[in-house]
Amino acid sequence: MNNSKKNRSHILTQGIKDAVATGNKLPEKNNLNSKVLSAQEVASVFAQDEIEMLMANYKCLDTTPRALEYKLNEEVIGQEDAISLVAHVVYFNQKANFLEEVEGESPRRLNLLLVGPTGSGKTSIYNALRKNIDIPVIKYSADSITSAGYIGNKVENILARLFEEAKCDLPLAERGIIFIDEIDKKCTQAARDGGRDINGKAVQEELLKILEPNIIDVPLPNKKVIQFDTSRLTVIMMGAFVGLDDIKRKRLIKNSLGFKSLVSDMKEEEIEKEPYLPKDFIEFGFIPEFVGRAAKMIGVLKKLKKDKILELIFHGKNSPYVENTRFLANVLNVEQQISIRFLEKIAEELEESDTGVRDLESKITNLFYPIIKEAFEHPNEYGICIIDEEGCFSLEYDDVTYYG
Repeated sequence: MNNSKKNRSHILTQGIKDAVATGNKLPEKNNLNSKVLSAQEVASVFAQDEIEMLMANYKCLDTTPRALEYKLNEEVIGQEDAISLVAHVVYFNQKANFLEEVEGESPRRLNLLLVGPTGSGKTSIYNALRKNIDIPVIKYSADSITSAGYIGNKVENILARLFEEAKCDLPLAERGIIFIDEIDKKCTQAARDGGRDINGKAVQEELLKILEPNIIDVPLPNKKVIQFDTSRLTVIMMGAFVGLDDIKRKRLIKNSLGFKSLVSDMKEEEIEKEPYLPKDFIEFGFIPEFVGRAAKMIGVLKKLKKDKILELIFHGKNSPYVENTRFLANVLNVEQQISIRFLEKIAEELEESDTGVRDLESKITNLFYPIIKEAFEHPNEYGICIIDEEGCFSLEYDDVTYYG
């Protein structure tokens, strides 16, 4: 890190070490007429104060990676492996930042690449992390990022947004978390389909600024410019990467030395378990420099199966089914009985859908809309709602019954 950017806690710590090394005698800090303290005693007093002040700024380290993982798994169903990586990377990087403030040096930060089909929970992980960690977290779509000379957002805009999220606290913003969504849209078109690469490679090179240590001049809306140190950031890239599995499958066939049947006979679940390699992403359309920094760790989100979708419906912390059921019971005084088979049909449809569970909220909202609409007409009355396996309902009150 640049000398001018050294943290004052590290400078203080080094000064304490120098005092201890020389053995100088110093007066007690609050009373010049008191006894003379040894350098070791002074060091102990100041170091304790400084560490307590630092810990107040690192509340995220009061927990553990496993505790953070548990909170995220409460809100995102069926992606335990990917969530474990997210919790580890976030905690590891914040611990590294803390060590740098205390010792002046630390391990290099980790970046993470999340690969998962549409509707598998990538955005849900972002939302859950943002709610459960005391660090500024933002999400940016790679689609909106362009290279120099094109209209659109640049890396400086991302850092300005993070600075705003941190309420203009620059040291806090510098150790914030950035999710870059739809990063697969910035592969080089030349590599993907033989077309002219408009801004894929250039945007990847632009993003390298936040993937490696840099001091970037960031203009703010008030015309001021701040110097943003990117060495302490946590960057998580996300994308569906449609076609990446075909690249992996082709690699497995090629590596089987002609025994294609060995790979072609592999079940889809077995192919899924095979890890992605950096060269898969390079063939997909990313430059080696980008892959080397963005894909130090790779998390894979699976397409949710029927049983996991049902678990999400019944037990997800933000389940639209649970929310609507509670609203009917607690606000509208309506007891609801629903066919389990109907919910199983919804889970089966979502399992086969190309959009995954992204349509779950829409399906549940449309199911409950006519029921809630009619229940609003009967404030302070007790009602019973029955939903059959076809999704048809009857809402019964003492004097009237609604069907739909």
